[in-house]
Amino acid sequence: MLSTSSGAAPSTSMLPRNLPPPYPDRRLPPRHPSCEDRSMATNDDQNKVIVVGLCKSVDDAGLKDMFDCFGAVAEAKVIVDEKKHTSCGYGFVTYTNAASKHKAIKHMHQKCVDGVVLTVKNAGVNADRPSISGGLGNCRTKTPKEGHTIKVEHGLGRTHDENDDDTVSETGHVYSENTRPNVATSDRSEADDDHHRGHTQDGADEGTAPCCPEDGERATRLEKDRMRKTKYRKQKMAQVDALKYEAQILEQRLEKLKADHSNHHKKARHSQGRGAMWQQICVAEAANKRDSLTEQQNLYRSLEEHLHLAVSLKRKMALANDVPLCFDPRGRPSEAYYAQHSLARHPVARVQSVHAMLDAQFHQLADTFVAKLPTADHDGTFGLVLHHDEISFLETIKFGVVYGRVVDVADVVWRHLLASRGPGTKVEMLDDDACFIQALQHIDSTDTPHHYIAKRYVEPGRQVLQSRNVLHDTLCPQQNPFKDHMVSWVVVEDMSHPQDKYPTTCIRGYSQTCLRSTRSASVQEYSVYMNDLTKRNDSLNSDLHRRFRCLVLN
Repeated sequence: MLSTSSGAAPSTSMLPRNLPPPYPDRRLPPRHPSCEDRSMATNDDQNKVIVVGLCKSVDDAGLKDMFDCFGAVAEAKVIVDEKKHTSCGYGFVTYTNAASKHKAIKHMHQKCVDGVVLTVKNAGVNADRPSISGGLGNCRTKTPKEGHTIKVEHGLGRTHDENDDDTVSETGHVYSENTRPNVATSDRSEADDDHHRGHTQDGADEGTAPCCPEDGERATRLEKDRMRKTKYRKQKMAQVDALKYEAQILEQRLEKLKADHSNHHKKARHSQGRGAMWQQICVAEAANKRDSLTEQQNLYRSLEEHLHLAVSLKRKMALANDVPLCFDPRGRPSEAYYAQHSLARHPVARVQSVHAMLDAQFHQLADTFVAKLPTADHDGTFGLVLHHDEISFLETIKFGVVYGRVVDVADVVWRHLLASRGPGTKVEMLDDDACFIQALQHIDSTDTPHHYIAKRYVEPGRQVLQSRNVLHDTLCPQQNPFKDHMVSWVVVEDMSHPQDKYPTTCIRGYSQTCLRSTRSASVQEYSVYMNDLTKRNDSLNSDLHRRFRCLVLN
């Protein structure tokens, strides 16, 4: 074997290797403390007491001053809440010897300090654990550790460990939530309360309290008595509830009967009141009707007086601008007039007669009566024409200006002209423009037939609406027995200006009415006719106002 010199470098094969540990992810478990270490830790806590019920203002120095009169204090510590930084209401005091500890427990336990009852107990590992007997089982106290938090109810000396569900009683004993004795039960007798308090105090002083057989029998007997009373109370409460429910049902029935009785009386009074109310309405309507009839009669009399006055004034004025009556049947040869102004029996000849009569009337308008059409609303509505100091015929004038087309306005006037002859009117259209009208008029307490013919002449920018009554009808000789004569013209023409925004239409009408052409009619008869004509004119005006915007309308 070759040897190397001391100055030579060692061979790489002879160097030690840095190998990884066989199990890199594993670590050795920590060493458990030995019995000697545990005994040393236990000896440090032999002389420690726990003080429960401290005020929030007591700190470590105050706690030490409170307990240093019983012996040398090695350490005094008040437990503080780490989050709130306030006292938890309890602390620990460690003495240098056991005699000082027992002396502090004897003199400070259940002592009132600053209005709060303190609970002072041994906090060592071998502390006594007193039990409570009372027929409800044994409950041992729990000594809280320094890391735990105990809630303290000041004034009652009750503590609660937030890390446990047990509760410390007024005497310092801890009761579980499931085994805590119900000392506030109303069924417990005073003797039972005294017995319970006595055992509790004995357990606090001696550390343990034996449960004798007599106490167990007494607790069992009291429990049975309490259960019996509870059952009896439940039965009575059930009976009371049943009676209350029955009383409520009876009250509801009574209220329903009262409501039905009240409704019955209300209906009776309402029916009686309705009868009286309708009777009052009937009486009021009858009075209104009588007043209306009286007013109508007064108006008729006033109209007659005004007509007489108008006739007298007309007679004195003797105006020469009066036009003659169109197709005046008076003073004419009866045969010639009858041939021109009567309707034939044959249907074809009948239609030809209607057109011939209305065409002749249209030519009369162009030749004679066009000047009688009004041009403004200041000529009045009615005019009288006299003959030998009597009324020859009555003139009626119609004037209006509305916003609307000629066709629309003429349609409204035409429909009203055909339907204004009173109830029971029948209209027979002979063609698109001509028609035959049958109407009934109440004269001398009888309904007599009257026949009318009408035709509409359509021209560019205007329409002419004509109507007249029939004096002679071969098919119905009894119609128009008094030979009333009426002719009318209504001219509806466009009067719009090129700059107008809306079309404007003018309505101009003129009519002649001769009542009782066979003889002169009285002023009263003309007043009745004027009243009926006024009603028809008001109906036409209402229809025009409802459909168009009317500027002038008489």
